[in-house]
Amino acid sequence: MMNDKPITGRNNSFLKVIEILNNEYNKPITIVETGCIRNVTEESKIGDGWSTLNWKYYSDKTDSNIHIVDINQNHINQSMKIVPPSKLINYYVKDSVDFLKNFNKKIDLLFIDSFD
Repeated sequence: MMNDKPITGRNNSFLKVIEILNNEYNKPITIVETGCIRNVTEESKIGDGWSTLNWKYYSDKTDSNIHIVDINQNHINQSMKIVPPSKLINYYVKDSVDFLKNFNKKIDLLFIDSFD
């Protein structure tokens, strides 16, 4: 996945989640992430976790739909520099609680990593 990234507990957790997704689904699913990449510096990769990039990795392999919601437009702008929107990757500037209340599709994986 990201071989140049130092091995951390957070990184190991993401590797495990991807392994579970591959074993359980290995097909298109719907992933919703609240919060997103907020900082694109090299130093931020380790602390921020960059989970959005992990979901893109899974989406690239399985054609899964990713819905990324953040209340802060600047965070969305930063995240789109690393993971651009596409037919499978959708960004929303909205309060995550309101977004989830109105999301009318089945969510296979909900990753909550937001401030609201």
